[in-house]
Amino acid sequence: MGNRKKRAAAWRWRSARKVMWGTVLPTNRRAPTVSRHETLVVQRERAGRGFRHVLTRDDVTRFVALLDDWDDLARGLRTIRLASGSLIHGYWRPGVVAVCAFPDDRRMPECYLDAYALRLFERLDVRAAPGACPECQRRVPIHALEPAQVRAWQLLDVLQHELGHHHDAMTNRRGVIQRGERYALEFAEERWQSLWPKYQRAFDI
Repeated sequence: MGNRKKRAAAWRWRSARKVMWGTVLPTNRRAPTVSRHETLVVQRERAGRGFRHVLTRDDVTRFVALLDDWDDLARGLRTIRLASGSLIHGYWRPGVVAVCAFPDDRRMPECYLDAYALRLFERLDVRAAPGACPECQRRVPIHALEPAQVRAWQLLDVLQHELGHHHDAMTNRRGVIQRGERYALEFAEERWQSLWPKYQRAFDI
């Protein structure tokens, strides 16, 4: 998953079981269901208690069809996984990129977000109100997302961030991540900005 230890990287890169909004996050190891889109498998795990999948497998296949360089980017990629909910947004493993299920109430404290996500939230017109972070108990803006905003953020930012790690790994001889988090963050932001008009038309947002 790259070098994901900095606080600035926020919620996306935390993997320990914790309490969020009063609920202990579950560990879900059930076997996923799968569907095949050409040679790529799109898996869907159970979301887990307190989470739900906003993305569908059809959303994923529609989205990757918008990417002009998808044939090159998908080289070495076997699976896109709609993973169970966690205090991470997504993850990369060799041959696999994952987007995790979203909390049921669709609220996200600002301290869980990086500046890259916040710039996309501004484009998506995500509204925020003062509140308390359930983990650190600080008063911070709490962003409340509509389903279409969650979908856009998970596809344009989270998925493309993990694809950035995949691209990083597949473009060096050792097949491992070398350029780290900043590369993936900038990879996702540059791509969503250029893709935005096409995404708006395809997903009617």
